[in-house]
Amino acid sequence: MATRIQYRRDTAANWTSTNPTLAPGELGFETDTGFVKIGSGSATWASLPYSVTARSPVGTITTIPTASITILNATTITSTVGAGFQNIDVKTSGSADTFTLPAALQVANAKFKVTIIGGGGGGGSTGTATAGHVGAGGGGGGLCVAYLTFVPGQTTATYTVGVAGTAATASAAGTAGGISSVVYNAITYHASGGFSAATAGTSINGGAGGQSGGGSLNIPGASGSAGGLMAATTNYIGEGGNSALGYGQGGKTPATAAGANGINGVGYGAGGSGGRNGSGTTLRAGGSGSAGVIIFEY
Repeated sequence: MATRIQYRRDTAANWTSTNPTLAPGELGFETDTGFVKIGSGSATWASLPYSVTARSPVGTITTIPTASITILNATTITSTVGAGFQNIDVKTSGSADTFTLPAALQVANAKFKVTIIGGGGGGGSTGTATAGHVGAGGGGGGLCVAYLTFVPGQTTATYTVGVAGTAATASAAGTAGGISSVVYNAITYHASGGFSAATAGTSINGGAGGQSGGGSLNIPGASGSAGGLMAATTNYIGEGGNSALGYGQGGKTPATAAGANGINGVGYGAGGSGGRNGSGTTLRAGGSGSAGVIIFEY
């Protein structure tokens, strides 16, 4: 004759309301959650931790309704200051400004993350009144990501956000995007701005992407694409360079047949596109880059 073994069982709510004391090694099963507790002989149900259960099927995420979990292999799980980033402070402007570390960061070994993006370069003008001329695109700003540790006594950081590069016009060259930087504990972390494209003509190179340095991750911005001659309704040259990791999208060359000024970069640290004469003969200006950004996470 087969022997049937059944554990004590009830719903989670009933276990909680009755709050019994399980015998040493006695199992109590929650029928509506699938979780199990093992008795100690002295602790009430509410005081016992949950034990590991293999109930959850593939694709299901189950939340254990208590912070007390028994880890069978004696591994310790701890949550320390700075172990995760839950707060964000975004700086879109500032020149040698001060960032004061929040009180939560002014603790030994607290960690914080800084993302730094330089400004995007301005796009080039068409340079001449010749039909079909397209200015070159401005470069995207560089990106620097630094993971920093609080140093006792160093409660502030100094930051500068790179400005947007201006577009080239008929009478003036554009400008490069500004450098973004953070100085903490006398160490500088920086991301240079993208370079402006030269005033066009045929086969003019786009502005180079900005560089970066000092961080755990340093990625240059994308260069703007070259200018030159193109069909009046296509837009495959003269585009502004992107900043890294999707923070900024370079301006696209205007697609109007008659021509237009360049398109500004969008987001952070993106280069402006070159202007386009199209089928017309009016000299066109480039598009402006977009400003950089600095993001503190802690």
